[in-house]
Amino acid sequence: MKKVLLACGILAVMGLFQSADATSWDTFVIREGSTSAPTIQSRNDVAPGAMEFIITESGQKAGWGTQAANGLKVGQLFNIFIDRLDDYTRFTAGSGPAVGPYINIWVTDGMGNYAVIANEPSNAEWQPGNNQWDIETWAELSTKTVKVYESTGWVGSVSTFADVANLTIAPPPLSYLPDANFTSVANSVGTGAPRNLYTGETYGFNFVFGDTLSNYVSGDDGYIVANPKVVPEPATVALISTGLAAMAARKRKLV
Repeated sequence: MKKVLLACGILAVMGLFQSADATSWDTFVIREGSTSAPTIQSRNDVAPGAMEFIITESGQKAGWGTQAANGLKVGQLFNIFIDRLDDYTRFTAGSGPAVGPYINIWVTDGMGNYAVIANEPSNAEWQPGNNQWDIETWAELSTKTVKVYESTGWVGSVSTFADVANLTIAPPPLSYLPDANFTSVANSVGTGAPRNLYTGETYGFNFVFGDTLSNYVSGDDGYIVANPKVVPEPATVALISTGLAAMAARKRKLV
């Protein structure tokens, strides 16, 4: 019976990471525009589980986030994927709405400091043909330009994801964030931070749609996306599975 439970535990851990799909992701509004909030709606007519994020004006911002990567080091990220299903060729090549969504990841140093790291999808390294929505290895991500936001400066000077490889993916607690109306802005966290505008909830890993300016406006036809995934390197899953096995073995000795 113990062996069966151990096997189930290992399979559960592997499943947690390997199936970090749309069933473990939540959509949320980050910021409203001057006249309305982003529209987020199901598009099962396009593909099972597909969602449409409609950004009609500057300032609007929305996210699709998951807690599945929480606790991992940035350098343990192995596969990042989202399927862009709308006709992005209707936009100018290389423009925000042509290459979005972009990545926002909450990270911490473990000492109470948090920041958001992001890619810069308008860079040539993220253009079509360079897997802008399908990163298959850490080596592929590690050389990409990284941006740091919502930080008090503790991250320091960085240029690529390799420079932040040892930071831990973790959303900040609600107490770290500003109040709902941003009348009290805490810890340099601004209105564009990936957090649920209405509940304050944050997710460790996020795909983000929209921006402060009009550079990610989709128009009435939104971004239609499906199958978001963030998966750790296989060695990480193996390590966790080994840890479970060791714990089970120790428990057997103690019984």
